[in-house]
Amino acid sequence: MSYIFKYAGIDGAGDKDKFLTEDDDTSTRRTIKLARDVEKEPTDGSRALPVIISYTCNISLGDIYEQLRQKEWLTHSFANLILALNIDDHPVPAGFIVNPDFLGEGQKANLMNHGVPVREPLRGALAHCKVEADSITDNFAGYIHAVNWLIRTVAPSVTFGWQVNIWGGGTGDGCRLERL
Repeated sequence: MSYIFKYAGIDGAGDKDKFLTEDDDTSTRRTIKLARDVEKEPTDGSRALPVIISYTCNISLGDIYEQLRQKEWLTHSFANLILALNIDDHPVPAGFIVNPDFLGEGQKANLMNHGVPVREPLRGALAHCKVEADSITDNFAGYIHAVNWLIRTVAPSVTFGWQVNIWGGGTGDGCRLERL
């Protein structure tokens, strides 16, 4: 198995300032095409998995609270994730690493109960991409639920996972994954 890693979109951080189109997200499309081309090369039937790193909220950029409160940014980034999830028709189109640093930064800042506008931006992204919504709460845990639900709804065969940093280890603060 071969793996090819690439950040999704144009800016690699969720492209929070606009809705991307299929023509905009050439980096994700090229990475997936490269994986398909790699699969054609060996005669042993080896597979290649493009692994797309996708941000729907890049709180490692600094100013965590501003990143989490901007509904328009969250709407664009949710929609851009939906676009990336729909790029290829393949049994396993891609693997996704979602929101690097999100859980670790949330733990450092003790954000588990912090309010985050989730439902409105998610509804906006779903309306833009014409996908039905689910019941999601407006807090940090609801945001995580929304990303997981969105990926499973839009692209159920995609492999995905969250990167977890242990920056707040031993403090007893922050995210407890079993609560999510």
